[in-house]
Amino acid sequence: MFAECIEKGAVGMAVVNIPASKSLTLSSKIPLKNIKRNKIFIGGQGRYVYYSYLFFNIDMIPGNISLLTAKLVLFKTGKLQETRRFAIYPLLQEFCSLTTYLHSCPFEVCPTLRRTFNVSASDIVVETDITELFGRWLNNTLVNRGIAIIEEKFNFQVTGRTSFGSAYCKDKTLIPYIRVVYKEKEGSPYFPIPNIGYCATVIPCQS
Repeated sequence: MFAECIEKGAVGMAVVNIPASKSLTLSSKIPLKNIKRNKIFIGGQGRYVYYSYLFFNIDMIPGNISLLTAKLVLFKTGKLQETRRFAIYPLLQEFCSLTTYLHSCPFEVCPTLRRTFNVSASDIVVETDITELFGRWLNNTLVNRGIAIIEEKFNFQVTGRTSFGSAYCKDKTLIPYIRVVYKEKEGSPYFPIPNIGYCATVIPCQS
């Protein structure tokens, strides 16, 4: 699944897929515990709320690039009865196995970084533009590389939650990732390096 596909010295646009390296679901149903499974859960189930965290290691991306786009790609594994809206927020703290609903991580509520997306019953793959957020990661104005995904307008009258593939999904094709499109600058060091966990391809420059 993961391979290095950029020719050394090639100058052009590159596409890099960065898979989530860890994930976690928190719920008001188990306020002192968390859920670490092959799925992340988001939404509501009765009176209980579920939301999830994802973390991405972007160390393989050089800082001296021209970022073009960055999109979060999720794979829906659960069912929905109607179209629902979800929101993405950058985390301000690292999450771990001790993180729970009652001891959760704060997130940045800046409207320019918040992103919303709709998921319908027929959707399987969901892509959301997070270019602004990813750019903050690159220039280190946001140090933590984690995100929170919540249901934007939770309705207690609607019973149901949905799920997406997690960082620990056995089916590697369902692991969430960020697709980064960037342009290498002239004279910049050769990237990516071999034997790291992502896939990259070259898109020739258009004159």
